Amino acid sequence: MKMRRFFAPSMSLALKQVRREQGSSAVILSQRKVEGGVEVVAAVDPDMVEEQAEAVPPSSREHHNSFKQRPAEREPRAVEPMATEAAGGSQEMQAMRSEMQAMRTMMEQHLSLVKSGSPVEGDPKQAWLNDRLSEIGIAKDICEQIWENVEGEDSDAHWKQALNWLEQQLLTGEDEVLQQGGVIALVGPTGVGKTTTAAKLAARYALRNGTSRVALVTTDAFRIGAQEQLRAFGSLIGVPVYAISEISELHETLRALSDRDLVIIDTAGLSQRDMQLLEQLAVLRTGDINIDPYLVVSATTQAQSLDETVEIFNRIELKGAILSKLDEGGELGGAVSVLLRHQLPLLYMGDGQRVPEDLQVARGRDLVDRLVSQRRGGKDHLKVLQGGLQMKRSLQVVGE
Repeated sequence: MKMRRFFAPSMSLALKQVRREQGSSAVILSQRKVEGGVEVVAAVDPDMVEEQAEAVPPSSREHHNSFKQRPAEREPRAVEPMATEAAGGSQEMQAMRSEMQAMRTMMEQHLSLVKSGSPVEGDPKQAWLNDRLSEIGIAKDICEQIWENVEGEDSDAHWKQALNWLEQQLLTGEDEVLQQGGVIALVGPTGVGKTTTAAKLAARYALRNGTSRVALVTTDAFRIGAQEQLRAFGSLIGVPVYAISEISELHETLRALSDRDLVIIDTAGLSQRDMQLLEQLAVLRTGDINIDPYLVVSATTQAQSLDETVEIFNRIELKGAILSKLDEGGELGGAVSVLLRHQLPLLYMGDGQRVPEDLQVARGRDLVDRLVSQRRGGKDHLKVLQGGLQMKRSLQVVGE
C-alpha cells in the first residue's frame, strides 16, 4: 500500500494531483483543512495498479514503461527482494500481505466517514467503531465510554468487545419484583403500557403463588376507562382490583392490603412536564408504607424525551425500569444509552399485549442481541463499497 500526502489550495486541485500522480485507483484516506488550503492523504494498492497495467495495449504499455524507468534506483532495489521472497513464499511476504489487509481495513474505516463529505479526524478505528455503534442508536457519550474500554488493533475485535461491554454494563434486576414481593408502583408517562404491564406482573405472580397473595390498585382517575381496563384484566386473571379516586387515599388502601404479599399500583400517566406529577410522586414517598417505584417507558420513545423522563421521575429514586412496546419497533439504542447513562436497572421487557406471555425478564445478552438484529439491514459493507465508488467517480470527473 503506497500512501502520499498532498497539499493544495483547494480540494479540487488536490484531487487532480492525486489522479495525476496515483491514478484513478487511488482512494482518499483523510482530508483536513490546513493553513493555505487542504491536506489530503491518498493511497493506492499496487495490485490494482498492476491489473490496470495489464489492461493497457502493448504499444501504450511500452511507452508507459519508458517513463517508469526514470525513478531513482533505490525503488527497484526495494522491490526485487520482495519479488524473490514472494517466489519462495517466505514468512516476510506473508507478513506483508497481513499488513496490506490491515491497510485495506483502515481504508474501509476511512471511507465509511469520507462518504459523508466530512473531514476525518482522530483515530480512524475509533471513528469506525463510533459509526457502527451509531447505526444501532448508541449515543455519542456512551460510544466514548466504550472506546475507553476496548483493546487491540483489530476492528472486528473492537466490535465484539463493544457488544460485551454493553452486555456487562447494562444493569438488570433479574426477577426481583416477583421473587421479593412488596408494594410496587408503576410510574411513567401516558400511553407507555403501565396498565398492561401491571396485569402481566399480577398474572405471573398469581400463577406462582395463588390469586389470594396479590392485589392491584389503580390511582388513574384521569384517563377515561383506565380503571375499567384494569378491572377487566383483574377479572380475567382472578385478582382483585382496588380503585382510589384521590391519591391521598393510597396509604389507607395499602394498610388494608397488608396481608397481600405483592401489591401493584398502577399510577396515572402524566407528562414529565406536568406539575401534578411532582405531587403524585411525593405521595409515593410519604407515609409509613414503603413503596418501590418502577418506571415504565416505551421503546418507541425518542432518546431525548426518554432521557428527560428518567431524569424527572428519578427524583423519587427509582428502583428500576421496565421497557415496553418492543414489538412496535423503534431503535433500542436510545433506550439502552439512557439506561446506561443513568445507571438504571432494567427488570422486564414487554413485547406484546398478551397477558402474561408477552413479558420477559431482562437480560443484557437478550437486549444486545435485539440491538444487533435491528441494525439497519447490515449495510456497512455496502456503504463502504458505495463510498469507494463515489470517490473513484469524483477522481475520474476531476481528471476529465
